Amino acid sequence: MEDLLNIGGKSINSRLFVGTGKFSSYSLIRDALESASAEVVTVALRRMDTNSLPRRQDNIIDYIPKGCVIMTNTSGARNADEAVRIARMSKAS
Repeated sequence: MEDLLNIGGKSINSRLFVGTGKFSSYSLIRDALESASAEVVTVALRRMDTNSLPRRQDNIIDYIPKGCVIMTNTSGARNADEAVRIARMSKAS
């Protein structure tokens, strides 16, 4: 019997969710996710760039292994109103 976790229509084998906030570099995030075989990673919306235009800086999205489910969070919000606004932006993206 498989013990799958179902979230938002996605079936996940692992209960390990890895956050990206405390890593000193994007390559460390990638290495940690791959080593842990993590299927879910949480990322602050303010750190993500989903724009398809050429970028001048590294983008955290490029370092997340294919197949990882990205769950955006409201990290960095200074109050409840800001957290709700960030969450709504996340839902729209």
